[in-house]
Amino acid sequence: MTLLDFINSISVEDQKQFALKCGTTIGYMRKAISKGQLFNAKVCIEIEKNSNGAVTCEEMRSDIDWSFLRKESANKPCTAIIPIERRTHERRQQDRRVGYRRKKYRRVFDRRQS
Repeated sequence: MTLLDFINSISVEDQKQFALKCGTTIGYMRKAISKGQLFNAKVCIEIEKNSNGAVTCEEMRSDIDWSFLRKESANKPCTAIIPIERRTHERRQQDRRVGYRRKKYRRVFDRRQS
């Protein structure tokens, strides 16, 4: 399904909501379609996500090798799972450093004002 077919298949209010979720406006989408302009990759990805795969990135931007990107993300190991104890300890250490720096800079700033 093309993007124009998808947009025309939903109501006007849904079109506005769809465009906002994709990070653009319905006016820009229609203008880009009619003039044959290319959407940037980020907008293409958002359009595919928000259309639930009805409009694919490959249909909008055939100049990008989407299959390579899809294959890479499928083979990439998940690194988001971090043991809670380790994450909280690292966060605690980071908070201590940031807090120390803030206090130090605040003192320097207060001295300059007086």
